[in-house]
Amino acid sequence: MPEPIEIGRTSADLPCASAGRIRIHSKYHPEKEAARFLDHQGIETGFAGKVILVGAGLGYLEADLRRRCPGCGIIAIHLSSTLFRHRIT
Repeated sequence: MPEPIEIGRTSADLPCASAGRIRIHSKYHPEKEAARFLDHQGIETGFAGKVILVGAGLGYLEADLRRRCPGCGIIAIHLSSTLFRHRIT
């Protein structure tokens, strides 16, 4: 049986998530973690295509993608109602 998802807070008072010992987001800088991930995906600033995020977590990738590429279409699929309820907006 999978571990239940727990929502915590970073030192900057942002939500972070874990399932047992597995961290879903950085405990310290989830926004920077999302930015580093997107930096390595080859998505250019201003990209206007479509992006599907499967397992959108707490929304850090989606938020950074919206900031970088306001014209792109994003479909965020949340795999946990707990993460969806606590997502950043």
